[in-house]
Amino acid sequence: MSEQVEADAPSSGVFGELVGQEKVVEQLQTAVASTPAHAWLFTGPPGSGRSNAARAFAAALNCEAGDGCGACRTCELILSGTHPAVSMVSTENVTYRIEDVRELVTTAQDRPQGAEWRVIVIEDADRMTERATNVLLKAIEEPPPRTIWVLCAPSPRMCSSPSVRGATGQSAHSSG
Repeated sequence: MSEQVEADAPSSGVFGELVGQEKVVEQLQTAVASTPAHAWLFTGPPGSGRSNAARAFAAALNCEAGDGCGACRTCELILSGTHPAVSMVSTENVTYRIEDVRELVTTAQDRPQGAEWRVIVIEDADRMTERATNVLLKAIEEPPPRTIWVLCAPSPRMCSSPSVRGATGQSAHSSG
């Protein structure tokens, strides 16, 4: 089940920089307040803030205050990219190597250190080969406890596997 959300206006705390993304922020805040889906697909054109939204979501999920305050030590570490429980993954290659995806799947099995959730954000998920996507699909279909996958891509259609698109629990769309 996937839910597509369009964007509107800003919020505060970790979501403060997501200007014009009110509906996305509302959807993410709702997920933080409940039990979030184990896999998400964040879509939007380049420059729309997919990665920023994913990082803010990771901070809100692990916030010491429970709401994405942006001021606690955990929020600060995640927003600065230095928290061990959050991995922001990108590739400089044309595609993701299958070995790299296997390493991520192994990392996903580890318990989150100093946080409630391990969050693995794969930027430009549309650059995965079919074989790499199949490795990831198994991890998404059989998620380890306390791990959330966030795949970022320009559009749902650009994610190479319909199975991965269907396995993601939620979808958030940022407009540029």
